[in-house]
Amino acid sequence: MKILFLSHSSNNPDGGASSIYHMLSKGLAARGHQVDCLHLEDMNLPRQKLLKTVATRLLLPGLIKRRAEREDLASYDVIMASNGMAWSLYRELKQQAKRPLLVTHFHGLTIYDRIASITEAELEHQRVSLMFRYVWGSAPHKWDMAGIAQSDLCVVQNVRDLAYVESKLAKGAAVTLIQPAVEQSLISLSEVISPINSRPADKLITMSSWGARKGSFYLPGVFRRIRQSFPKLELVIGGTGMTVEELRPFFAPEDRDAIRASGFLTREEQARLYNEAAIFLFPSISEGFGLALLEAQLFGLAAVTTNTGYGGDFLTDGVDARIVPLTTEHLARGALSLLENNALRCAIAERGRELARRFTLDVMAEAYERAFLNGLQKRNSPAPV
Repeated sequence: MKILFLSHSSNNPDGGASSIYHMLSKGLAARGHQVDCLHLEDMNLPRQKLLKTVATRLLLPGLIKRRAEREDLASYDVIMASNGMAWSLYRELKQQAKRPLLVTHFHGLTIYDRIASITEAELEHQRVSLMFRYVWGSAPHKWDMAGIAQSDLCVVQNVRDLAYVESKLAKGAAVTLIQPAVEQSLISLSEVISPINSRPADKLITMSSWGARKGSFYLPGVFRRIRQSFPKLELVIGGTGMTVEELRPFFAPEDRDAIRASGFLTREEQARLYNEAAIFLFPSISEGFGLALLEAQLFGLAAVTTNTGYGGDFLTDGVDARIVPLTTEHLARGALSLLENNALRCAIAERGRELARRFTLDVMAEAYERAFLNGLQKRNSPAPV
């Protein structure tokens, strides 16, 4: 097959939605397919910051369509784009007799992310601008819906999104759930880890962007509650792009000196950090999947998380993670149960690690290959008389 990927994210093989396209391109190429991929930088965005923001949040489907039409689209067997971003392109292609299979990949339905942000604002946990409430926040959901309407095949990453997309599918279209993979270099680095039963219980780690959807509001309260019993505990915060000076004001004065910011980490640095800690906090409200949680489990960290994405679909409370309600008290209790019971922490960490090692590139690439081939076969089969 000849495949074109249209990503709505910046070109970053180490994180975000873009990493899925990098891994999938590599995996499908290894299986003999030709794969081309365009990222956000390829979409001819304006250079001026404000104009670039407006274009990304309001005009991206049109820019993606214009850029994609510079390719020989008829030569491709499959085109896959993110979260409905190619809906206008797909609408035109569907009118052509010879065209590719049109696939929309959902990294996570934006309606749930928007609900999470608005809910946090109503709870007065954060502010939401009027632009987000009525403009920025609503446009992506419209693109999601248009993408579902114009696609031959939709790919989702969690059961919640699967149920929603199934209810919105166009006649003759299909949806399938395919789990993402952990980057191969991390799997290799996690082959040998520091002994789980001797990990020091002096450090908590969290890795995610800082915002409402990620449950960032709850972290300061959780940390304060835990340090009442473990006053020497540190919290390492990674993935936010923020400095420790920017993060400390969110926390209680007595906890600010115990905050560390990891900054950008290479894969090797990430592995080293994970090997030095025992517990991973992931208080997310809405996830398309949640690869950061999976990566932490690879290295033997016992996870405390919520019932969303990977946590909701694959993990079981008390077995391979602590799955708790999204409150400061419940998150703190989950972490304390692991800090106070080393045997429980080790058992959860071992089982979580065993599960995480199943999310390989080979499994993901084979699933996409099968979905694409099935979609092409279904579309090219003669209609029954």
